[in-house]
Amino acid sequence: MSDAQNDYMRVMYDERTKPLSTYPIHLATHLVKLFGLESNKHLLDVGCGRGELLAGFQAAGLKVAGADISDVAKKLLPNLDLRIVDLEKNGLPFPDDSFDIVFSKSVVEHLTQPATYLQQVFRVLRPGGLLITMTPSWEHQFRIFYADYTHCRPFTRESLTAIQMAGSFVDVHTRYFRQLPSVWRIPALVAATEIVRVSLPQFLSKHSKWIRFSKEIMLLSSARKPFTH
Repeated sequence: MSDAQNDYMRVMYDERTKPLSTYPIHLATHLVKLFGLESNKHLLDVGCGRGELLAGFQAAGLKVAGADISDVAKKLLPNLDLRIVDLEKNGLPFPDDSFDIVFSKSVVEHLTQPATYLQQVFRVLRPGGLLITMTPSWEHQFRIFYADYTHCRPFTRESLTAIQMAGSFVDVHTRYFRQLPSVWRIPALVAATEIVRVSLPQFLSKHSKWIRFSKEIMLLSSARKPFTH
């Protein structure tokens, strides 16, 4: 890992400024229910970071592995099958047809060649396997997208769908996603978050998670590797 990458990882994974929270477990639990993920299935989290989501998936009964440029997830999950990999330079270090599910959150927007990454995901997924991808919605976050200087590839709902279809995935579905557990429980609250998104200024996001995540809408996409290819 380069010095610049080390510096970035130190900032992004610093527990003093970004303390561990219960949100990743809530998100993992929600995704398990949303996609009907069965216990004992094998899941790979690409760009697993500190391993917080992996801990949630593991608690839900999934068999988990991680891939990241850093080994910091080992602190939270010391027995984790974690592979250290630079996705821009190397392929995923797993055999073909290894996983039932490949998940990534806030990863593809950092890649200069996301199509190459999707080829690797296709390879390591088992036939019929599920790809779940989360990335910022450019349509909603274009004003702040490059506030993270490592962002290089924005996606819209249409482009995220298209790149997966071009990569031979099938049953591709991409939706807008709000990172608010209250909205998952009460979908009618989406209307309230939309009012907040369009009416309140961006600087208020610093003072309220409700405002921040009403504005920072994500894309949530699912796709499958076909049984025959």
